[in-house]
Amino acid sequence: MTKRPLGLVAAGLVLLTPVAASAQSPAPVREITKIAGEVYRFRNNFHYSVFAVTPAGIIVTDPINAEAALKRVEAMDFDLLVPGHGPVGRKEHVRLFREFMEDLRGEVLTHARAGRSLDEVKQLVKLPKYEKWGAYKEWFPLNVEGMYRHVQMHRRGNP
Repeated sequence: MTKRPLGLVAAGLVLLTPVAASAQSPAPVREITKIAGEVYRFRNNFHYSVFAVTPAGIIVTDPINAEAALKRVEAMDFDLLVPGHGPVGRKEHVRLFREFMEDLRGEVLTHARAGRSLDEVKQLVKLPKYEKWGAYKEWFPLNVEGMYRHVQMHRRGNP
């Protein structure tokens, strides 16, 4: 018995599949990966975050509403920060990152409310206060783009 004819039949079926079927959205990618102990990383398409299983319950961060999640983390009593991205840090780093997110959101929202396009906003938004942060130049345009999309999706009309 040979597998070759089956392969040709499968290839033929792929070629005969209507183009519209290939235009369908791919299935969402969701996964959970154990990091260490009872700390896990979860993925929902392009959103990643972490959760920890404790005797008191499960602590979950919110990958969609990062500012609210950062405020909740900032209110916790801890010494060591092990983020889903970036180096290990301290509680102070949560505050600094929250302030960055708030500053970024404020600048992007101002330009979005003025009707500016994503390309214009990427050229206009500058946060020199954070320029010395590692990988700022490489990541800042992506941060602006992500915040612009978030703001456009969730903002109310202009005041």
